[in-house]
Amino acid sequence: MAPVRFARSDQSKRAARWLYGLGGVLGGILVGMFLAMPVALVAEVFKVRPEITMVVSAIAFASGFAAAARWAVKNYHRRAAMEVIIFDDRVTVNSGQGRIVVPFEGVREIRLRDGSRTGRTCLVVTDSGHTVVFPAEVASFEAVENVLVPRLKPFLEKKLNTTLNAGDAIDVREDVPLSYVRIIGGVVMLCISPMLVIAGKKMVIQTVDEGMRSIRRGFRGRHGGFVIVTTGMLPANDLQRLPIIWTELTLDQLDDDGIVISGAGHLLSASAHARDFQRASGWLVDRLRRKDHDGSDSPVPIA
Repeated sequence: MAPVRFARSDQSKRAARWLYGLGGVLGGILVGMFLAMPVALVAEVFKVRPEITMVVSAIAFASGFAAAARWAVKNYHRRAAMEVIIFDDRVTVNSGQGRIVVPFEGVREIRLRDGSRTGRTCLVVTDSGHTVVFPAEVASFEAVENVLVPRLKPFLEKKLNTTLNAGDAIDVREDVPLSYVRIIGGVVMLCISPMLVIAGKKMVIQTVDEGMRSIRRGFRGRHGGFVIVTTGMLPANDLQRLPIIWTELTLDQLDDDGIVISGAGHLLSASAHARDFQRASGWLVDRLRRKDHDGSDSPVPIA
C-alpha cells in the first residue's frame, strides 16, 4: 500500500502565516514597550540625560520586539512542519522538533490520551520504552486510525502471540484510583453542564457527552482490567483463581470506551485507557470469534 501523509493543508499554512505574522508584530510591540518603559522610568529617577535614555529605551524596545518576532517565526515553522507519514512497515513522525522513524517491528503498543481539541492523541510505545507522540493537530487517533491500525495490527498480534506461546501473560491493567477519578469527574461535568447554556447548546451537549464518556470508561476500569494467558483470561483483581477458558468467554461489547467480556459468572472489562488495550482488544475480538467458529481453546499459533 502507498504511504499516507497527514499534515497541514496549504490553506491552513497560509492562515497560520497571517496569524503568526500579526501576532508577532503586536506581541513585539507589547513586549518592547514592557521592556522600554521601566528603562525610561529608571532613567528619569536617576536624572540620566535624555539622549542616553532614548538610546537605551530604543535598544530595550528592539530587543523585546525581536524576541517576540523570533518566537512567532519559530512556532510557525514548528507547527507548519508537523506531519505523520504511515508506511506498510513503519511510521515517520515530525512533531516540529525533528523527524523520528518508528519501525512497526519495534512497537509494543498504542496508547491514547484525551484532551486534544482535534481528537485523542496517539502515543506509540516502543519495545525500548520510548514513547513517540503523534501531533494531534494534524494526526489525531481518529484521523489516522483507519490507516495506522490495519498496517500495525499484524506486527502487534504476532508479538502478542509469541508472548503467549512462550507461556507469558499479557496484562491489560487499569489504574483503579484514576478510574474512580474519571467517574467523579464525569459526574461533575454532568452537574455543571446546565450552567454552560450561556455558552450555547453545542457546549452543553459536548460537556454532557464528555461526562458520560468519562463515567463509562471509569466504570469499565474500576476493577483493574484483566490478564490474558494462553488458555484464557483472569480478572486482574483475582489472579489466584484458574483462568476462564476461551470456550466460556463471550464478547459483550467493544467500542471507543473499552471492552466488556463475560464468562463463568465473571465480568472482565477494561477501558480504552488500559495498558495494552489497543493491541489486546483487536486480538481478543479475533480470538473469541475463532472460538465461536471452531470451539477451540487451544493456544494461538504464531503468525
